[in-house]
Amino acid sequence: PLARCSPADWLTMELHLSGERKYLSLASIRAAPPRVISGDESAKLAGCAGAELGPLLPQLAEDETLIGVLVASDGLVSAPITAGELCRGVLLHTDAAGTLLSSLRAWFPPGVAV
Repeated sequence: PLARCSPADWLTMELHLSGERKYLSLASIRAAPPRVISGDESAKLAGCAGAELGPLLPQLAEDETLIGVLVASDGLVSAPITAGELCRGVLLHTDAAGTLLSSLRAWFPPGVAV
């Protein structure tokens, strides 16, 4: 239940175009099938794992008309991006050694316009 969870247990994603908010629990992000970053995609993040946004937000994954912005808790703001491309992103939660990261990190594959 929401009332028992601390704010740190939830990730807030805001779609700035419509003002709609989507809440995802950290547990659901960490329980999603892992997407491991390959060395070809990013030498720096090779072996890190996370959850793809598409399966977590299936209602947005195929929408190429909706444009939004990703706002990270560290203040990073992406350029305007289609929801379809946004959903190609990965929320990294585990480093290459298998240790949980202290906070989630958004990563996008090469070629995604962020």
